[in-house]
Amino acid sequence: MSTTVNKKAFVLIEIIVSVVLLSIAGTALFKASANQKKLYSITSKKTDFLRYTSLVLNKHSTDLHNKDINLYDFSKSAYSIKNDNLIKILKNTKVHYSQKNQTLLSYGDTKENNSIDILIDEITLSNTKSTSKYLSVKM
Repeated sequence: MSTTVNKKAFVLIEIIVSVVLLSIAGTALFKASANQKKLYSITSKKTDFLRYTSLVLNKHSTDLHNKDINLYDFSKSAYSIKNDNLIKILKNTKVHYSQKNQTLLSYGDTKENNSIDILIDEITLSNTKSTSKYLSVKM
């Protein structure tokens, strides 16, 4: 007697294998998505920081040196800001700006006075989430 099996349905092992493969692919996609979110967050923070420091660096006013003020007060005289959300963000961001003169001396057996005067801008931005520091060196 010959028995023929009509294979119209999936076998249990085929279903298990497909579920395992789908779960592995789903886990990989989830990890990639989480990494992209973290990378976007870091890039966004760096971009915001560079924008804010450019506001400060465009205004080299000596009356603002060594003062802790918010970024809105620091930049309101130079810019006309009308956006309420931007004003709120700038008011929540504190800035400390200072300039320092440094003299670098050369080393070695030279008898000449080989010194270089440099100006260092130091900007510290802080808000409720983080604190960042920026140093700019000019010769």
